[in-house]
Formats: sequence, structure tokens, C-alpha cells
Amino acid sequence: MKSLVDTWSKKPSEEDSMTEEHAWIRREMIKCIPNPNLSTARVLDVGCNQGGFLRMLYDTRPFASGMGVDLARDRVALANAA
Repeated sequence: MKSLVDTWSKKPSEEDSMTEEHAWIRREMIKCIPNPNLSTARVLDVGCNQGGFLRMLYDTRPFASGMGVDLARDRVALANAA
């Protein structure tokens, strides 16, 4: 059984457009976090794609450390390169 995939979509351009298309939902998710001070928090983003949520969260509420995981290895490589 194959446990990792390269990308979620067969068209990389569709994957890249997710960054902007999902920005509004990321902002809404951040608003739902009850603790405004994440300076000592460790954050796990499951299904991180290219790491957009972690970057947006850190920009608005800096946290101590973060990790993103995803089954799409190419997306994680892009997140690590950013």
C-alpha cells in the first residue's frame, strides 16, 4: 500500500491556487482560537499542504514552534523551502 502521494491534484497549478483560495478559511480558523497568546504553544497542522496556515497563524499570533504534516510529499517540500 502506498502511503504518500506527490500532490493531491494531478494538476500542480490547482495545488498552488489553494494558497489564496483557502486564505479566508484560515483567517476564520485563527479567529476561533480561544487563547490570543500562543507564545509558548506548539502547533501541529495536519494536512498542511504548503504550510499556509502555519505561516498565517505565526504572522498574526506568533507561537513557540510549529510542525506541518501532509501525505503529499511535494507540498511539504514546498512548505519547507518557503
